[in-house]
Amino acid sequence: MADVTDVLNALAGLAAGIVYPNGTAAPSISGTPVKIYPGWPVPNVLEADLAQQRAHISVFAHETERNTTRFMRRWNTVTPASVTLAAAVTGNAVALSGTVSVPQNVMLLVNGKPYAYAVQPADTLNSIAAALATLLHSNYPAATSTGSILTIPTAYSVIARVGGFATVQQEIGRIEKRFQLTIWADDPGRRSGLAQAIVPALMDTAWLQMPDGTAARLIYRGGHDSDEKQKSRLYKRDIFVTVEYAVTKQAQAAQVLAGIENITPSGADRRPVPYEEPHGRQANFGPGIRAGGHSPVRRLPARHADQRYRRDCACSRVGERPPRQQGVRCAAVSTRQLPAPPMTRPLPGLLIFGDTNAHLSAGTNQHCSAANAGPVRAGGATAHPDHQRRAD
Repeated sequence: MADVTDVLNALAGLAAGIVYPNGTAAPSISGTPVKIYPGWPVPNVLEADLAQQRAHISVFAHETERNTTRFMRRWNTVTPASVTLAAAVTGNAVALSGTVSVPQNVMLLVNGKPYAYAVQPADTLNSIAAALATLLHSNYPAATSTGSILTIPTAYSVIARVGGFATVQQEIGRIEKRFQLTIWADDPGRRSGLAQAIVPALMDTAWLQMPDGTAARLIYRGGHDSDEKQKSRLYKRDIFVTVEYAVTKQAQAAQVLAGIENITPSGADRRPVPYEEPHGRQANFGPGIRAGGHSPVRRLPARHADQRYRRDCACSRVGERPPRQQGVRCAAVSTRQLPAPPMTRPLPGLLIFGDTNAHLSAGTNQHCSAANAGPVRAGGATAHPDHQRRAD
């Protein structure tokens, strides 16, 4: 993870690149030697260097800081996984090759079932093949290994894979801290020359690269000159910046060699089947009767053979006159079978148009053009006479 020390070193390196654009072996932009370092100068060393026209640039961290964490935590790959082993499949035989190193995993997918082995530091190609044969014995007793070759006689499908481990990193927070770059010079002109090169470069630098691979936000905050010690031939320029750097953690992540699904359907977890209403309206088949649309009856599995899902105009509220559609059938719209609504008298071939809380008996097969007569009660409400006609 990045630390204050990493930021100090990054700022010192940035200043060194500005002052020595051609490298430290070449002259500085001021024409005289310049010392650049993180920390605060030692007084007697600074005094001796100034006497020899040798300037200093120090990088100092203030105590002021604040927590600026605001990003989601995501894992990023720092070092990709590398493998040194190889596995080749020929028919139902697997041949191992390469150099044994850890950490690595060897996985066999035999007839769709995975068998994984974690390579140990003391392993050889032969011992890895023997370990895989041992894993297979529970389901494939005839599996054998000869040297680095593994044979599974009864297998009809064999897939071999080798996976390594990558180094991943997660940003868990951010800290914004104030830093100070100070130019110590024996002459105001030399101080100004260094400042004129450093300040624009700092303002032009938006990000500092940290050793852990993250980027730190750099913002120039200002500066000022100090000539209080000019009698001692000391001219100072303070430059202030803030740096927001990341706090991270790292881990080892194994490559995925096989995906395993373990889904068990449960009858108690069934939900209403959605369907699309006309004109883009969304509705769900659930308990109760729905209205609208003219689509054909949807067939259900055998366990629901006594029910049919339906969305047609025949299911209306009490007191409403249903549209007369020839050849359109009414059917129960329910995910479960409920008792038929009470009636004042049983009539054969009777078609009931009840309210939306009533459930029609599954399998009713009368046409919407009302063909029966006689008042009946559906769900406690008297149906409209025009909605019921007695069968001939």
